[in-house]
Amino acid sequence: MTDEHPHQPTAPTNGPDGDADRSDGGARTGVWLIGARGSVATTAVAGCAALAAGMRPPTGMATETAAFAGSGLPPLGRLVFGGHDTASCPLPKRAEQLVASGVLPYGLPAAV
Repeated sequence: MTDEHPHQPTAPTNGPDGDADRSDGGARTGVWLIGARGSVATTAVAGCAALAAGMRPPTGMATETAAFAGSGLPPLGRLVFGGHDTASCPLPKRAEQLVASGVLPYGLPAAV
């Protein structure tokens, strides 16, 4: 066996603050979800994308209150999601199921 892993994704280059560099000059922060194709993870990813795109207001989001102003938390648009799951259902299909059950608003998964 060799130490090479030809099917492993290439890790992004890290900047001085440890975050992955983006081509637009901003740093990204990774969020790794266990159960990444489940209802909670799918809702979190779709919701974050909708908030970052300005499609939904941050109603009820504690990190958007004055108490967290200046805390250094990354903006939602700089979050990058990944994860793993034993489920084989593709994430877009799971999002469609959540729309059908009324958890996600109609049209949101396609928009984000």
